[in-house]
Order: sequence, then structure tokens, then C-alpha cells
Amino acid sequence: MKPLLFSKTLIKALRNLIRYRKITNSMVLDYPPLRRWVSESSKSRTGLAERIQNYAVISLFIGENLCILRNSPMTRQEEKRILYFSASLPVFDDFFESENRDFSRILRLMNHPETIVPETPDESLFVQLITELIQNVPDPTLFRSWFLKLFESFRESEFLGSDSITEPDIERITWEKAAFSSLCIRALLDHQMIQGEEMAIFYQAGTIQFLDDIVDVYDDYHSGLHTLATKNPNCRYLRTRLHSEIKKTVKAFRSLSVNSQLLRVYFDMMSFAFSMGYVCLDQYEAVQGRSRDLNLSKAPRKKMKFSLSSPPNLFRAIAHSYRHPIR
Repeated sequence: MKPLLFSKTLIKALRNLIRYRKITNSMVLDYPPLRRWVSESSKSRTGLAERIQNYAVISLFIGENLCILRNSPMTRQEEKRILYFSASLPVFDDFFESENRDFSRILRLMNHPETIVPETPDESLFVQLITELIQNVPDPTLFRSWFLKLFESFRESEFLGSDSITEPDIERITWEKAAFSSLCIRALLDHQMIQGEEMAIFYQAGTIQFLDDIVDVYDDYHSGLHTLATKNPNCRYLRTRLHSEIKKTVKAFRSLSVNSQLLRVYFDMMSFAFSMGYVCLDQYEAVQGRSRDLNLSKAPRKKMKFSLSSPPNLFRAIAHSYRHPIR
């Protein structure tokens, strides 16, 4: 792709991220059940609005980029579905974090929300969001099937806190959780999935998850959560593995019956996202000096905390994408 067109694509990606944050904030203000829930729950849970925003921005980014492959922008209706799904995810996540979690009740909330009398503000919001979502998805059966698989992967996530968990199990659990979440998003789009797309989305989700593990390595380590990054806190390993996952994703999408020009635009958009992982590793290496090993037990959190939304990091990602485009 010509440099001018490539730079325009990156500027569009940056503008989209800003727009996603604006429409997420608007949704919190304009949807009364969500506005009340955030207002009430934020008193006991810090960073709640930011969690919703982060889920929404990532989900909208994934959905918008998948629409590039069909050569038409995401519709307002598709956007609204993804926003509702994103808003439900922090609640869904917290169901599994609760000490009194009841898996059978969570399943009923997912599959038969109309039969549930909500017992908490979280349940009340979840029922409203999921009920409205199911009524408006293109194929409710398809969405429910992926949502059920996402439920199973959330159940297995509790094993990530076990010191006896193996690396293959860590990879399988985290990859599947990311993939089923992405496939739920894909089920919210109107167009039919093409042959090979499901596997391509699986690889892409794994790459995004690995990038997320790199960004969160410090917090995950101190929370006792095992990821591939906490198990292998070495910048050389993390950089090599990220490159390998990106190559798998590119190969999977290249196998699709999609116009080559659309694929190039798609790769340029994803290049911007994947570059965040390299920018983050650059920061870690600057902190560690000559050592490639991350001293997670002693390194100060302030220097290890990486912000995906800070303007300097966004522009560093653009610069990295320009110098090292995915092809």
C-alpha cells in the first residue's frame, strides 16, 4: 500500500478509537438502566465506567474491522448491538468473581432472562441488556451458541489462579475465552460468515489476548493470575511469540476469499492494534535496562503500567505500524 494511503488508514483507526469512546460515554448517559447502575455501583467498585469503555472500544474495533472485509461500514444497528453486549460483559465477568456464584443461575440469566426475578442491580441490568440484545440479533441461535461457549471458558478461567496449571492449559483457556468473545461479536453483524473466517477470528483473538497479557503482565503477576506473559516474563520471548501469533493471524485471513485490497486495509488497521504490543515491550525494556527479564516482583508499578489510550503511546503505535506494516 502506498505510504499516503497507509497513513490515512492509521489516522482513520485513531479517529475511530476516539469515536468509540464518545459513543460509549453517550450510551452510559442515554440508556437509563445503565446510567443508574454505573452511578450506584461506582460507589463500591472503582473504575467501573472505564471497564465498560474498554470493553466497548475493543469490541467496536473488532466489529468495525470485520466489516472492512465485507466492504461496507458497520451500521448503527450493529453498533448498538455491540455496545449492549460490551456493557453486559463487566457484569458477566463479575458474576464469576462472586464468592456466592451460582453457575446454574448464570445460565438461566443468559438463556431465559424472562424467567428470572433479578435479586441484585447487576442481575437487573444484565437481564435488560441481554433481553434487548436477543430480540435484535440477526441469528439468536448462533449468538446463544457462542455465548454458551463463552460461559464455559469463563468457568475454566478460575483455574488460571492455580499454581499447578500448565502452559498448554493457560494458552487454551485464555485463547478460547478471547475467541468466543470475538465470535459473539461476529454474530452481532448482519452478514454471513464465510468459509475459514471462524478459524481466522480464533487466531486473531489469540493474538489480541496475548497482547493484552503483555500489557497486564505486572497486574496479573501481583494478582496471582497465570498467563503466558507471567510464566515467561522475558522481553525476547514475548516479542518473538507476539510476532509468531501475528503471522498465524495473517496467514489465516489471507486464506479467505476476500478482495486483496480489502485485506490490505484490514491488515493496516490491525497493524495499528498489534503495534501496541511492541510499543509496550519497548517501555518494559527501557525500564529493565540491559536485562531482557522482567523483574515483576521489584519493578515499580508506575513504570510497568502501560496505557493503551495515552496519546504518546497511540502515536508510537502509528509510527511502528508505518515502519513495520503487516503484509
